[in-house]
Amino acid sequence: MRTTASPLPAPDDAIPQNLAAVAIRPGDRYYDAVRHTYTRLGSPAAVLRARDHQDIADALVHARTAQVPVTARSGGHGISGRSTNDHGIVVDLSRLNRVSVLHPQSLLVRVEAGARWGDVAASPSG
Repeated sequence: MRTTASPLPAPDDAIPQNLAAVAIRPGDRYYDAVRHTYTRLGSPAAVLRARDHQDIADALVHARTAQVPVTARSGGHGISGRSTNDHGIVVDLSRLNRVSVLHPQSLLVRVEAGARWGDVAASPSG
């Protein structure tokens, strides 16, 4: 049996203070631009634009505590469009887009989850 999660409470304090700076909620200026992908519509209760691994961890704890679905959105390069949801939390990783060259001779690189192919091509390893 499939259950539908209820939306997060409407007051601003529904998002913990440590995530408030990265939260985009319904009614916010940029909500319509981040709520869905180019292939799938969504109405998440919040899109959290993570700045670092701590924001990700905090978002997961919050989603678990609020008992709402959580969806990861990386660099936007997935073709399935499943990086949104309804009434849950979308953790947007697009700010985590660094490409670090770990070993230039072997072209060993570390690519963060929000990187797009253009970020990889523009890196020293590209």
